[in-house]
Amino acid sequence: AGEVIQRPHNALKEILENAIDAGATRVTVSVRDGGNRSLSVQDNGHGIHRGDLPLLCERHATSKLRDFDGLRSMSTLGFRGEALCSISFVSHLTVTTMTEGDAHATKTVFRDSRIDEGPKPCAGLVGTTISVEDLFYNMPIRKKALRSSGEELAKVVEVVGRYALFHEGLGITLKRHGQQRPDICISQKDSRLSRMRLLFGA
Repeated sequence: AGEVIQRPHNALKEILENAIDAGATRVTVSVRDGGNRSLSVQDNGHGIHRGDLPLLCERHATSKLRDFDGLRSMSTLGFRGEALCSISFVSHLTVTTMTEGDAHATKTVFRDSRIDEGPKPCAGLVGTTISVEDLFYNMPIRKKALRSSGEELAKVVEVVGRYALFHEGLGITLKRHGQQRPDICISQKDSRLSRMRLLFGA
C-alpha cells in the first residue's frame, strides 16, 4: 500500500487535485514539519455525500466516472481512485465534509481503506477538509527515508505554487503550523501575471 505516496508532497498533489475536481475556488493547505507530521487541505468544493463515505478510500472507487462512455469526455485531473486509499494505509486519515443543504458536517476516520470511526456529526462549512497525520507511522523504513522538514516544505511550496499558477480562479493559501504569515497567499481574483509576481517576485 502507499505506492503512489512517497513523500508528503505526493499526498498533497493528489488531495489538491481532488479539491479542484470538486469545484473548489478556495483551498487552504496547512503543514507541520514540512508535512512529515501533518498535512491538511481545506476546500470549499461541493463536499462528499454521506452515502459515498464508505467507498471514499476503497481502491479504484471513484465518483468522477459514472459509466464507460464517461471516459470519452473525462475532464477531471484524475479518476483512478488510488490516492486516498493509499494514504489511508500509511497515515492517520481524517475527512470532514459537508454538502450544500446538510444540517451539519460529518467527520470520518479511515484506516487501511475502511472507516475506523464515524461518520460523526460535527461543525463545519460546505466543502471538505482532509487531514493526513503521521505519514508512514506504520512503516519505519519509509518514514526514515523522509527528508528534513525544510526539504519537504520546499517540495510542498513547489506543488502549491504550481497549482496556484496554472489554475486561475483558484484562491490558495499555504500555512506552516505555528507561523502567522503564510508562505503562499493567492486570491481567487489574482490574474496569471499577479500570481507569477507573488510566487516568483516582481
